[in-house]
Parts: sequence; C-alpha cells; structure tokens
Amino acid sequence: MIELRDVILPVAPSLLKERRQHLSLQLSSGQFFRVCGPAGSGKTALLNLLALRSAFQGGLSLFGHAITTRLSHKTRTLIRQRIGYLEEVPFLSPQLTLFENIALPLSIQKAARRDIIHETTSILSWLSLDHCRDLKPSSLSSSERLRAACARALIARPSLLLIEGDPMCADPELCSRLLPALGDFIQSGTTIVLTTRHADTFEGLLPTPSLYLPHQPKPSFTENEPSFFSPPQAEESPLSARESLMP
Repeated sequence: MIELRDVILPVAPSLLKERRQHLSLQLSSGQFFRVCGPAGSGKTALLNLLALRSAFQGGLSLFGHAITTRLSHKTRTLIRQRIGYLEEVPFLSPQLTLFENIALPLSIQKAARRDIIHETTSILSWLSLDHCRDLKPSSLSSSERLRAACARALIARPSLLLIEGDPMCADPELCSRLLPALGDFIQSGTTIVLTTRHADTFEGLLPTPSLYLPHQPKPSFTENEPSFFSPPQAEESPLSARESLMP
C-alpha cells in the first residue's frame, strides 16, 4: 500500500553530522506505525512527504501509484483526498466557520449534502464542539482548534492517517476519545503513522514504537505484522459504524 525506497530525510546537525538519513519501509493496510524521535529528527519531514506536501529524493508509492513528476494532477489530487493529516499546528481556513472547515473534505469529495450535514453534526457532537459550529477559527481556543483539526482529519475516513501525536497529551479528554477511534480505523483498514518526541507518551495505549529517528540502517519489515493496539473502553466514535464516502 505504502512504500518508501531509500528516501532522504533531513536531520538537525546536532543529531547527525551528515544532516540527512536514508529511510526505506513498507506499510500495509490496517497497520499502525509509530515514529519516535527528538525535535529535528525528521518526523514532520516524513509526514509531509507522505502527505505529498514536499519534494523528496528517493522512491515513494502510495495506494499502488508511483509518486513521480509524471503522475497526473488528477491522480495526485485523488491520492491526497485519501490522506488525513492531524498537524501539531493545525491550519483552519479563517473565512470558513468551524462547521464548514470540518465538512471541507466531504465537500471536496462532492458527497451528498445530507451526508455532509449528518456526518459533520455527528463528529461535532462527539468532540464536544456543538457550541462552536458557527464560529470562525479566530474565536476558538487552542483546544477547540485541535479538536476541529482532528474532526477534519477523520471525517472522510482516510486510507492513510498521519498524526503528530504530542499535542493530544495536552487534551486528555480528546486523547481518551481519539485513541479508541484509531483502533476502529485500523480494523477497517486505515494505515496510521503517528509521530511523537517521547517513546513513553502513549505507553500502555499504543504499540511499541516501530521506528526511532534519526535513522541510519534500513529498518526490517515483516508484512502483516500483528497489531498490539489495545485501546481502553470509551465512547463510540460516530465514524466507527460507517463506511468511507470515497468511491
């Protein structure tokens, strides 16, 4: 499903004098992959690469497509629509209301209006954002912005979910709701890549780290490795009982 072949990622010189690292890995559908490392180790660079937000050296394949300059704009757009990204500093369109920001992925996919209204209303309620639905991002607290970004990343049930995990620690309620939902996503075939600065950040909740950065030797990979994801019991996500609206 996802393959990186000798991709070059930047590294802070204080961590690696060569200032670059080579990474090769394969990820299958429904796999959880956790990446740990200090600031400057290349974690965000890896996520931006997988989100097709940055140029890169090396080979990359997503969903059966080799990502090269020959890839058509239409295909690249369709691939991006299958990727959800929860960033450490989320961007929300200042011109749109909270409801419109969260609904944006479904609107881009041209989902039916009634589906957009239903799914957006459900996830707003699940993340306790009902009271903010008509507010602009400038009126939201940092916690509300993070929850909104989480809702937007999840609402279209992406095939690949990229998460910068450390901000969730500042919102225990969000963390308690999101982690069980991630288990549902994995069961339905979503591949999740989560980065964190601290190996013990989600100890007991998420699998042992799959990769530490900066990374020099090529990692070994076992296809269809078992998942050790065992989330706590929590309120069911409104996303867990439905299929993706993507064709």
